[in-house]
Amino acid sequence: PVAGQTSPPHSLVGDGKYMPSDPAIEAAFNRQRALMVKALAEIAPSRPNVAEFFFVGFAGRASEDVFLNEVRAAADLFRRRFGADGRTMLLANNAKTTKELPFASVSSLGVALREIAAKMGNEDVLFLYLSSHGQRGRLSVRNGRIDFRDLRATHLRRILDMVGIKNRVLAISACYSGSFIEKLKDDNTLIMTASAPDRVSFGCGHDGTFTYFGQALIGEALENETSFRRAFEMAATIIEKREKGEGREPSIPQFLMGEAIEPVLERIARQLSGNR
Repeated sequence: PVAGQTSPPHSLVGDGKYMPSDPAIEAAFNRQRALMVKALAEIAPSRPNVAEFFFVGFAGRASEDVFLNEVRAAADLFRRRFGADGRTMLLANNAKTTKELPFASVSSLGVALREIAAKMGNEDVLFLYLSSHGQRGRLSVRNGRIDFRDLRATHLRRILDMVGIKNRVLAISACYSGSFIEKLKDDNTLIMTASAPDRVSFGCGHDGTFTYFGQALIGEALENETSFRRAFEMAATIIEKREKGEGREPSIPQFLMGEAIEPVLERIARQLSGNR
């Protein structure tokens, strides 16, 4: 179902397991349709003849605040530096946001991207930032006692293809996130991951603002650079130096740029530079 339909509220996130007798959880689910409708109504449509970013952040785990903090910081960056003010949306699993933000689940991500796709122009770009714990080929998705389906690389590819979003920048901040690349790559997609397919990444924690990947890419590199290629190179160097200094096994962040997406991103970068 899409936002605005009259099906049960929790159908927007119907892939969760929970005890219906729990009043707090039931109330949280009952708020979901209204939160989704409100969030999507606040997304401005694309302007004619202007290529723009639409930002979606996905904080998959409620157990540690760093995931929520990181996607919030990324959204703020895209509002300030990348022209996405009025075109950002957050999905989050966190006790602090149950009355504020839609849950992060496979189903809610599908609904959000389908509705946002309808507001995007052909030259616009989706920037999707995913932050959670990870395993090979999937991200952990859990909200306290609500145990959602994990987000698999195959799920994400299917959603993106079904909703018809052509230009995609995908940033995945999680252990083993490089394992997503093979399923998600195409000519119109840029993928940046916190680690190689067989490596862990670092920085999870309850109170942190960023993981190592988020600090380097969002907190530092993209604050100073509109080229994603140069920003990633800068971020990878920052991460390598930090991990080496702490005696950690290198996470080896990954970058793959499709041929067709690069000129689109360069066009937006020139456009942004002209507005400053």
